[in-house]
Amino acid sequence: MDVSYKEIFNDDECLIRKEDLSGNKYFYEGTKGNEYCVRRKLSDCEKQFYEGTRGNEHHVRTESYDDNKHFFEGTKGNEHLVRKELSNGNKLYYKGTKGNEHLVRKEFSNGNKLYYKGTKDNEYLVRYELPKDNEYLVRKEDLSGNKYFYEGTKGNEYCVRLESPNGNKYFYKGTKGTEYCVRIEFPNSNKQFYKGTRGNEYLVRIELPNGVKEFYEGTKGNEHLVRLELPNGDKRFYEGIKGNEHLVKVTIYWNNGNKKYIGEVINNNIYHGEGTLYWENDKDKIRYKGKWKNGEAQEYDYDVFLKELEEEENKKKEKKKEKKKKAREKQKAKKVIIQIKSILLDNKINFNKLIIMTEKDLEYISISKGPRVKIIKTIKDFNKEINEDENLCIICLDNKKTHACIPCGHVCLCEDCSKKINIKKDKCIMCREKIHSINKIFL
Repeated sequence: MDVSYKEIFNDDECLIRKEDLSGNKYFYEGTKGNEYCVRRKLSDCEKQFYEGTRGNEHHVRTESYDDNKHFFEGTKGNEHLVRKELSNGNKLYYKGTKGNEHLVRKEFSNGNKLYYKGTKDNEYLVRYELPKDNEYLVRKEDLSGNKYFYEGTKGNEYCVRLESPNGNKYFYKGTKGTEYCVRIEFPNSNKQFYKGTRGNEYLVRIELPNGVKEFYEGTKGNEHLVRLELPNGDKRFYEGIKGNEHLVKVTIYWNNGNKKYIGEVINNNIYHGEGTLYWENDKDKIRYKGKWKNGEAQEYDYDVFLKELEEEENKKKEKKKEKKKKAREKQKAKKVIIQIKSILLDNKINFNKLIIMTEKDLEYISISKGPRVKIIKTIKDFNKEINEDENLCIICLDNKKTHACIPCGHVCLCEDCSKKINIKKDKCIMCREKIHSINKIFL
């Protein structure tokens, strides 16, 4: 229960302070009925200051126990951080809506200023401002639009990055005058890595966005491809001078369903490695399992791969075809029923009556032979589906009902689902009666 303190003015009471059970204190100003919160002191000694009329008080400042201050702007519920004043004299400035405030500037007590760009938590430094005696170069732009970024003390600034107008970014290492390129990043996310002293940098690796890595050897201008690594672990090895590289060896890792192999492949033939492979011919499928060395199988065995697997696959395909065929037939039957809709309406025959009618009944209401046959077939298929659904397990709706709940006697479970029932806790799904046991029923 809150405890409120009130001050009396001209026989009117106005709220000046309120304390809640958590130890938080709220301070108010204003006439009776128009009191507005001006300060909030939390139990952890943090102070929050507010401005605005009653019901529209918005947060403007927070003072923490360590003398740090946070300043906010915006209407109630939309207050966003604009400045932090730290106890050491440093100041941080922010921009952005509530929850998306990003750092734009730092001002240090020694006069240094740092400027930032980027979204929240991804801010990056773009400019320094230092007192005149400590100024040093941090960025330079030429007439072509190139931007050079530097680090280091005054007089010893060295280039660390170059951004060209086409979006390419060049990264450097080394002291002033000896900077050498170590990486290039392109707008399409390709990355190239280099080694070597300034002016003699040679390509050693390319990383592509799809995860492929290319490795090179050779002096500047003569780099030739020696290896290619794929995301799945495969490796391809090359020989030859630049522009004439040819594949000499492949180290692969297959793991695709029933096909597994780790090792080398030369001229599309197994060379070194081990695993389980399959070959197909017109009659059967042969499975080889073992190790290979210098192109010859070692410690291998084989067997005729189960033809049943292929036959099972063919059965599944036939079932799909049959299902599509039935669906087409049902659609045709529906069209027929739509065509005779007016006759059914004239004779006041609804769907429930239609599914129990015979061919003679349809002939009696003047439906011609063609549509009669299709309607009767549709009725038979419908009744068949209903009967099939009634015989399915009420839980999985896939397997036939084979087990009954005792003592109520409802046959509603298949064998698999009957094993999942907890007799001590669960009840019959049909009648909610307590289950003493579950028995298999032989029909």
